[in-house]
Parts: sequence; C-alpha cells; structure tokens
Amino acid sequence: MENIRGQSDLFLLAVSDRRMPARRAGKLGAVSLTALCGALAAGPGWATCTQSGSLGRTCSGQIGATDFTLTDTTSDQTAKLTFENATNGGATGPSSGSTAAWNFSVGAPEYSQAPAAAQLNVNLSDGFSVSSSVAQGILVTATGSKGKTHDEDKGTGDKHADDGGAGGTGGVVTATVSGVDVSGLKGGAAIVSAGGDGGYGAEGYSTGFGDGHGGDGGAGGSGGAVSATFTDVKASGLPAISAVSLGGNANEGGEGKSFDYTGHGGVGGVGGAGGSVALSLNSVSADTAVVALSQGGGGGHGGEGKDNGNGNGKGGAGGVGGAGGTVEITNATGGSPTGLQIDTTKSPGLLADSIAGDGGHGGDGDVALGLGNSTGGDGGQGGTAGSVTVSIAQPGTGGVSITTDGTRAPGLFARSYGGAGGKGGTADSSSATGGAGAGSGPSGSVTVDYAGDIHTQGAGSDGIMAQAVGGFSGDGGSASGIVAYGASVESAGDGGAVSVTYSGTEDPSIQTDADDSDAIYAQSQGGGGGQNQRGAVAG
Repeated sequence: MENIRGQSDLFLLAVSDRRMPARRAGKLGAVSLTALCGALAAGPGWATCTQSGSLGRTCSGQIGATDFTLTDTTSDQTAKLTFENATNGGATGPSSGSTAAWNFSVGAPEYSQAPAAAQLNVNLSDGFSVSSSVAQGILVTATGSKGKTHDEDKGTGDKHADDGGAGGTGGVVTATVSGVDVSGLKGGAAIVSAGGDGGYGAEGYSTGFGDGHGGDGGAGGSGGAVSATFTDVKASGLPAISAVSLGGNANEGGEGKSFDYTGHGGVGGVGGAGGSVALSLNSVSADTAVVALSQGGGGGHGGEGKDNGNGNGKGGAGGVGGAGGTVEITNATGGSPTGLQIDTTKSPGLLADSIAGDGGHGGDGDVALGLGNSTGGDGGQGGTAGSVTVSIAQPGTGGVSITTDGTRAPGLFARSYGGAGGKGGTADSSSATGGAGAGSGPSGSVTVDYAGDIHTQGAGSDGIMAQAVGGFSGDGGSASGIVAYGASVESAGDGGAVSVTYSGTEDPSIQTDADDSDAIYAQSQGGGGGQNQRGAVAG
C-alpha cells in the first residue's frame, strides 16, 4: 500500500500566537501521527481468526494481535474485520517493527485506483486491552494508489510530454468500537482514509525546430468519508483517538524546454479534497488528544518553461488546493448524550479541524541567452475549508469534563482554515512578466455547543477556542529584464461564521489557571493579501 501522508501527518498539539494570525495564525503546531501504514512485522500472540471469503475476517475466543492487510482491492468491494466474544483479557502487538496491535489495511491496485470500503466492528466488553509498544493499538486505513509518472519526451520538433496520473480516491471507512482499553506508542486508535498522491508531469524537451510542452501534474485523490463510533472505551497514546480523511497531494507540472522556440511548463495538478469525518464518543475516557480532521491536499507547482536560446519561456500555472471536508464530533449518538472525560498533560483535549490545501506555486519562465519573452506562471487558488461542528451535551450520568496541563493546550479547539494561494512564478529575459499571486480559499463555519467542565492549567490555553480563518493570498512573481513587469495579487479568502454556546444544567464551569488563557475565545478573520511585485530593469 502507499505511504499515507508526507505533507500532513498533522496532529495539533500546541497553539501558536492566535490573536493576530500571520500566515497561519492560531494554527496548532504540527505533531506527526506517524506511520499510519506500517510495514508488516511478525510477532508472538497472533489471533486465530475465521475467514469469510477473501475480504472478511472474524476474530473470537483467544484474541491476540491481528494484521489483516489487503492489497489490490477495488472500490465496488467491502472489506470487514470483526472482533467479538473474547475469552481472554487482552491482546499485545509485536515488540518490534511498526505494525499496530490490530492492523486493518486496505489498498488498491497500482496507479490511480480506489480501494474497497473498510468496516471495523469491535464488540467486546469488560475493558479488553489492546496495546502496542511500537505503534498504534488499533489502526484502520483505506488508501488510494498513487498516480503514474511517465518518462520525458525528448527530440526534435514539437514535444508534448505525458501528464501525471491522478491519485486514487481513498476508501470509505466505518469503525464501531466498544468495550476496549486501547493504547499505543504512536496513538491509541486511528481510523483513516487517504487519497493517493498524483504523479509528476513528464518533461517535454524539444532540442530544435519546435516547442517543448511539459506534462501537467497529476491530481491528488480525494479522501473517503470516515465515520467512527467509540463506546465504553478508554484510550491513550498520542493522539488517543483520531478519525481522519486526507486528500492526496497533487504533483507538479513537467518542465517544458526548447531551443529558439517556446518552452511551456506543465500546469500543477489539483489537490484532492478531504472527505467528511464524523466521530461519536459514547462513554469515552482519554488521556491525550481526541482528534477529528479533514484536510485537502496541496495543489501541484507549475513546471518551469525554459528556452535554451533566445526564444520564449512560459511557466505553468500552479494547481488549486484541495477542499477540506465537513467535520463533526458528538457524544449524543441516537439523541442520548453519554459521558466524556479527557485528561491530558501532553496536548489540547478535543480537536476538530477542517483544513484546505494550499495552492501550488506558478512555474518560472526563463530564456537562457536573454533575448526573448518570459512569463511566470500564475499561482494556484487556495482550497475551501469545510464546516466544523462540535456538539457535546451533558448526560444524565457520567459527566463531561476536559482537563489539560500544558502550554498552549486549549480544552476544546475547533477550527476551519482556508488554503493559502500559491505564489506567482518569476520571469527572466529581455521582456519579462511575473506570474500573479493566487487568491486564497475561504474558511467554513465553526459551531461549538458544549455542556460540561473544562479546566486548563498551562499558559496560552483557552477553555474553548473556535476559529474560522481565510487563507492568505500568494505573492506575485518577480520579473527581471530590459522590459519587466511585476505581478499582481488576487484577493484573500473570507473567514466563516463562528458560534459558541456554553451551557449545562448542573452548573458546569470553565476554569483557566494561567496567563493568556480565555474561558472562550471565538474568532472569524479573513486572510491577508500577498505582496505585489515590481519589475526589475536589467542594466
């Protein structure tokens, strides 16, 4: 299967200065979820399970470590893994390698394919223990395959290189987990769908008597929808519980090269959209962060357009960033709220995030011997973030409380962030024009309805922090030549509506002990503009 995420294994564990966002103000600092798809590893204590066809497995009786890895599945199939009727008290994963104690991995055939849907059903009781000293306790992944990258097209005459292949869509993932105590060095339970990354645009190189056209970058695959329900679960690890949908990153356009003709850089691919994420917490206790995240993939950069003589160089445009999907966290499945306790010394408590991908940068335009026309590619538009909803009600019994003890560790943090616009490409020749900086994407709305206690003890740790922030526009590309024109910048994205309701029938409270820590901090802010560029006249 493919490596899930290079760009954004994001798990957000410290809040930066949030009052005046710069490029990403108020964003939580990134901490890697790490190795969402581990390499296979053997170990003692593996479960004996019954197989139901090639895509189903049920584990019962003496349940141990389990690795159910499926490759070459297709999107019209559904893979199922079930744990039930245990006669022992727990399962421990391998002591070496990077495989989760319970690993359920669903992959797709090579190049641009979507995998089967993945369904995990854990129906146990009495705090059955699932633990790993090297990885996650429970890991479910359904990952689209990457897009193909082709060889360059080189020779005389016009050359048109192949486009990169699109990444495959991530599979739909559903998880229902009850009656376990789950822990792991790299997280307690992680439920993930991820789109595949796009392939590179190939290089198009005309060595004479024609134009060279780089192939366009491949689009990232969209993340699949993720729905996870945890009932009567204790969780630890960093994060304790996570439900994640990631759009694949697009790839860059290929370089276009010529000699005394025109080199056209390929256009960057479009980032994959993050899928919807719904996380339900029913009688859950966690000692580190509980996270729901949907993130769009980044747009690909435009390819360089270069002429090696005195012709023309035209950079390719950057690709559009992928949209963030909708995110929802609740403790009231079926309309009946249940208890929730989060007590962490390492991180914020409850996090809900929709983050759009940034647009790709425009490719540069260049003429090697100087006497020609060059144009930088325009930057790609930032993606649009989705709406975020957190609804935590006060149950009849069990209570709701979040306690954090760390710097920049809010109790509840909900945010929607628009993607930043890509920078315009630079241009360098006797007549040169820089590429335009792209506009950024808007955020979605953020709605928080919380009834329960919150206690934060570290500095910069609000009780409830809700943000909807538009992305920042990209800078215009610079230009240098005898006649040189700088580039403009498009407008920044809007901040969405923010609503916070705090209530409770039994006098719950929000207590913040340290400096720079508000009980409730709500912010809607549009993104900032990028910087225009002037042309620099060569002398």
